[in-house]
Formats: sequence, C-alpha cells, structure tokens
Amino acid sequence: MTTVLCELISLNEFTIKDDRSLFKIFTGVQGHKYNGKEKEWIFPLKEYHSVLEQVKKEKPNLLYREIPKLLLDTFLSLKPLPHVDINKTNIPKTLLQKLMPFQIEGVRYSIQKQGKIAICDQMGLGKSVQALAVALHYKREWPLLIISPSSLLSTWEQMIKDWVSMPVEVGVIYESKNASFDSEQIYVISYDLAVKLSDKVAKKKFEVIIVDECHYLKNANTKRTKTLLPIIQKAERRILLSGTPALSRPMELFTQLQIIQPALFKNFFDYGARYCAAFKSHFGWNFKGASNVRELQVILENLFMIRRLKDQVLSQLPPKRRQQRKDYPKSQTLESLLNSKNGLESEINDNSLLTSWKETAAAKLPSMINYVEGLVESGHKLLLFAHHRDIMDEFEKRIIEKKINYIRIDGSTATNSRFAKCDEFQKKEDIKVALLSITAASVGLTLTSATTVVFAELYWNPGVLVQAEDRARRIGQKDSVNVHFLLAKGTLDDIFWPLILKKLDILESVGLSKNEFALTTQVEIDEKGQQHSNKRKASFDKSIKDYFVKKPLETIELSSDSPKCNEIELITDDSDFEIDQETLRILDEMDKKVVNQ
Repeated sequence: MTTVLCELISLNEFTIKDDRSLFKIFTGVQGHKYNGKEKEWIFPLKEYHSVLEQVKKEKPNLLYREIPKLLLDTFLSLKPLPHVDINKTNIPKTLLQKLMPFQIEGVRYSIQKQGKIAICDQMGLGKSVQALAVALHYKREWPLLIISPSSLLSTWEQMIKDWVSMPVEVGVIYESKNASFDSEQIYVISYDLAVKLSDKVAKKKFEVIIVDECHYLKNANTKRTKTLLPIIQKAERRILLSGTPALSRPMELFTQLQIIQPALFKNFFDYGARYCAAFKSHFGWNFKGASNVRELQVILENLFMIRRLKDQVLSQLPPKRRQQRKDYPKSQTLESLLNSKNGLESEINDNSLLTSWKETAAAKLPSMINYVEGLVESGHKLLLFAHHRDIMDEFEKRIIEKKINYIRIDGSTATNSRFAKCDEFQKKEDIKVALLSITAASVGLTLTSATTVVFAELYWNPGVLVQAEDRARRIGQKDSVNVHFLLAKGTLDDIFWPLILKKLDILESVGLSKNEFALTTQVEIDEKGQQHSNKRKASFDKSIKDYFVKKPLETIELSSDSPKCNEIELITDDSDFEIDQETLRILDEMDKKVVNQ
C-alpha cells in the first residue's frame, strides 16, 4: 500500500512526498513550494489540516503517516519567545561581565525557555557556567540541586566558589552516611548517590536542578533513569548539560526529551516508531535506526536544546587552553628527592633519578587512567602523550579492554607506518585515541582531528612539550585546543613543572619566548579525591616574540583584554618551588644524561 509521509521540516513548514495524482491539490495550496532534489512538496504548517483533509478525500485508501498530534499542536501554538534584557535579570553583574557573547546568548535563550533547556554546546565552551548563570536568575526558587558524575563533584564546588560572587552555602555529598538536605542553598551530588538517596532528594522537592552529563540518563531501562527521571521532571527549572546528548542513535535522546518536554510523546514506542526506524525482527522490536531526522532536528532546536560548535564561536575563543590536574598519589617514595637540591644532584650521580621519573608515572597511573577514560567517554578524539614504554603499555591495555579504537606511535614505529597511522587517525572518526611517545611523536606529525591533548608525563624541555601539543594545533585546525597536564604531588612532577616555567622565564627575559605555561589552570586532587583550584591574575606583555610557537595564530593573547575562558581559565602557577641557576645546570646535566642513555 502506498504511504503518504508528512514531515515537519522547520518551525512553520511541513512536507509531503511527491504524488503526481495529487498535483492539482498541491498546487492549489497557498504558499506551496516544490523541492525537486528531494521530490517533495513543501507547505505552510498552518495549512496542514486543510491539505490533509483534501488529500484524504481524494485518496481515502492510502496509508497516512501524519505528524504526531501532540507535536503538531505544540508547533501550531508556539508563540514568539519573550524579550529578555540580560542586564535586568537576577544574575550578578560580576558574572555577566565574565561571559563571552555566545554564552550570554545561551543564558538569555535558556531564560526565554523558562529554565527548561538542554545546553549542548561542544566540549570546552563553558556549559557549566552558563547553567550556573541561569540557575542564579531563579535563585528565589532555590535550593539548587546539581547532579553530576562523581568525578566532577569537586569541580562543581570550585566552580561555584569561582563564579558565584554572593555568599552561598554549598553542600557536596560524597557519601550516603549521614547525608542530609537541611540548610544549604546548593547541593552537589553524584548520580549513584542521588539514586541511593532518592527518597531524601524527592522529599526536598527541588525546583531548580542542573543535570550535568545528562547522557548518563540515555537508557530508559536503567535503575538510574527510572529513579531520577520523575524527580527531575517535577522541578520547575530543569537545566541539562551535555556535549554529546546522543552518542550514536536517536533512541538515546528520548529520556532527555522527556525531562524537558514530558508531554510531547506518550511513550517510547511512539517516539521510536517515528524517529528510530523501528521494525520487528525475530528478536523483537529494533529501535537502533534513524528516521524522520529533519523533524527530530526541528524538535531539538526549537523545543529542547541550544547547541553551538567551536567553529561557530572560534573568534571568541583563545587558540590554546591549558590546565594541570594535580594528584596526591598514595606512594610518597620520592619525598627525600624533593626536599633538597643536593639530593637532586646525588640522584644524577647514582642513576636513580631515571628510576624516580618512572616511579612518578607509576604512582599516578591509576588516577590518570580514570581521568583519560572520562575524556574519552565525552566522545571527542584526543592525543595522549607519555614517555615511558611501560606507561604507554598500561594505557594501551586499558584502551583495548574498553574496546576503544586507537593508534599508537612510539620509538619502535617505522617512519612510513607513523604517517599511515596519522592519516588513519585523521580520516576515521571512530578512532578516538592517539597514544603517542612525547619524544618520538612531538614533531612532524599532523593530528588536527583531535582538539584535546593530554600529557600523562612531563618532559623537562618545554620546547618538546609545545611541539607535542601543537600536533593538534596546526594549519587546518579550526577549533580551540584544550591541553591537560596530569601531575602528581610529592613526585618528580614537583620539580619538572616549576623547572619548565623557569626555563621559559629565562628565555622570556631575553625576548626568545613567552611563558604560556604559567597560564595554566591548576586542579589539585587531595587524598580524598577532592579537587581544589588556586588562582591569581596573570599579566604578561603580549608584544614579546614567541620562540617555540612560530605562528601568531598558535599563541594565547595575554593582554588584559584577552578573550575570557570559562571552562578552563587562564591563571598563573601557584608553586613556590624556587629554582636557581645551579639547579638549572644540574637539570641540564640530567637532560644530557637521559638523551645519551
């Protein structure tokens, strides 16, 4: 039987596939258009009922796949968004002044949507601070609940301290024992604990909820989703955050749509039949496909989310942004080395410094693996740099266990094979990780399909580090590049990092370099796994010629009017580890020693 498919393609238009027998009816509709490429007729949405009535009268025996009634009624009744003067909102002026223009637009749109919104900007564009700004507009309806992955609890705590200028009481819930929701204005809780404490959370009746990494709720059949969905839906303001709301299929969007627009679809089957190319097989119904994607896009853009990509706002972003993550590993075997310069010199003489360098990497390995896994789960491609073969092997082992597609380039990789691997990484979107040796892959390779660079280990020559991170920041890179340095407190990193800064300071003093590494977000992880940031204002002369980064496009503007970065802020290093010229001489000897070995 012939099927007549009606599909919404814009805010005020729908289509019907071409049917020559209906030509007279179609051409008689006021405002009709014909799309020859798709072989379809386009009509004003307001004429929908009139067109369908005439077509059904002419062809009563056809099978009609109409626009779902609830969806049609929603779009036919849509009114223009109310005007919002961002300067007259309840958001503190000190916060507004720090936002970039596209972030202000995101906040304004979220308020126009009455705080029911999914902010789905690409990773690195500051979704979290936009969500905080929106929540602050509705402060009278607090307490505020923030649900996030457990690894981001302390990040949220620090972000609140950094961005909310007014005094607020924040309760971060790390364990279920003695957990309460009594007097704080903001509560931050993980998904798992929110499920475990769901009775208490529901009893609190939160009216403003931020759901970070909302794709954690993509599976409607999990206990997590079944428990938290009704709690979130009852809130008057529901702000979802995700750079990847659907990692692969439209079916993953249903539960998130249910949070923002619970009345739009009666059940998952109706949604799946319309947008997931549903069919029945020997194993039951299959909803893993995609159908009517134009209509789904219209729904997402107008009723669900706001999404900007980096290339759309690139002019407002600095070209490279660095952050360091400091861990406190359980092993403190390098403490004596860090306490004296003489100890450092003696280590060079007895060759154990190289062992200490390797011990540093081993001490922070478990935490590094967890951190990198979190980045990979975001769906973005990344470059992962390490130095020791054993460390690369451990990362590779975990990558294989997680069934992540990857390439590896180290000193044993033949030259021809290196370029072939790079080409594969550049062209294949499903290859998510390039596992690279700092010394073997820091030059001559182009890997611009990645916008995230992670250093699992440090190298005391800052030029090598800059060259390595610029594998992603080369001609052809249209996005801002995020660089992560994973450091460990109480290890050799405590020497290497200030050494890198000191070497750049010396070059800067003679006009040969700009110390960009001093502008790095420092995130420390204490013994309990909690994160803390230290910040102070950075001020550098942007006229100094950069030595390591040859192209002006690849440098960070360091003047006071630089573009502001919200998700990874530009700050100075807070270390008080003083390195004098004698120490530099010793480390240079160490450099030569390692090169020779």
